[in-house]
Amino acid sequence: MKKAFTMLELVIVIVIIGILAATVAPAFQRDTNAEAAQQFVNHVRYTQHLAMVDDTFDPNRANWFLSRWQIRLNTDGRYLIGSDANLDGTLVEAELATDPMDGTKRLDGGMIASADARSTALNLHSEYGTSVAFSAGCAGANPLIISFDHVGRPLLGDISGDVVAYPANRLLRNDCNITFSGGSEDDVVVTITPETGYVVMQ
Repeated sequence: MKKAFTMLELVIVIVIIGILAATVAPAFQRDTNAEAAQQFVNHVRYTQHLAMVDDTFDPNRANWFLSRWQIRLNTDGRYLIGSDANLDGTLVEAELATDPMDGTKRLDGGMIASADARSTALNLHSEYGTSVAFSAGCAGANPLIISFDHVGRPLLGDISGDVVAYPANRLLRNDCNITFSGGSEDDVVVTITPETGYVVMQ
């Protein structure tokens, strides 16, 4: 007598496999808002690190503060990391941070660098389908410009026209909230805190 599966046994096995697939599949879906936010958080921390390591503070050099490392983020999701090394008030491709993962690329999502020098991951809309909005201490900014001084404190706004190291209201006074939305899951909020520049993702 041959042994074989009955139709009922096959149906039960298929149903069990279907139930398992339905419960496991969501765990493999990407949360693109969270991915974009985490990448941005890492780059804010990297910018702060560059500022503290470079320590551009030099009271004997006029306008030394214009060379502070900064991160610029547009509402369309493109951002860059750079430092105005020659103190001329503008950022150029040579002054952008080099991508540590690919020495031929600059940390720029298409704001300054030529097409072959861009790091495409820094264009959050094309890479993750997300857009960003600014609120609380940085509401109304576009682009959002956060620079860091030699001890890692965040400064808000464009420093290119500054004539003193700490103009009134340049230091970040309130939490800066950046909302990442439009991706595959719920919105994600990144907060940059004043004084310490601590960055948290919610």
